[in-house]
Amino acid sequence: MTAQRLLLAAAVLAWLAALKLPAIGAGGMTFDGFAVLERGWEGASRAVLAWYANPLFVIAIVLGLQRYRRTAVVAAFAALMLALSSFATNELAALTGRTVPDVTLLAGFYVWLAAHALLCAWAVLAARFMPVS
Repeated sequence: MTAQRLLLAAAVLAWLAALKLPAIGAGGMTFDGFAVLERGWEGASRAVLAWYANPLFVIAIVLGLQRYRRTAVVAAFAALMLALSSFATNELAALTGRTVPDVTLLAGFYVWLAAHALLCAWAVLAARFMPVS
């Protein structure tokens, strides 16, 4: 198995594992990655856009596998930037004049973030080294 395939498999497996792990603690409750995936899109009204890294994650994979490798790199890095915006949740919500509960980022979040970093590495290697035809 090539390095590119291993990176892609690791990215997908990390993303899937993050669904089962505790990802966020907020308001005295803990949410696993699946719960965050189900409802995270609701943060858009508060300018909390990290959830949107998930569809970009899938889009980057599809683009890369369909040989749109440069576009896959852009999508993967955009997904990573959105994922990293999790660290600014309170600041982003403040831009809308709204608040969010204090959030504690747990293991599942960091596994999810690692999945995005692995996807970026895969996309770059695929764009650089995989044959076009």
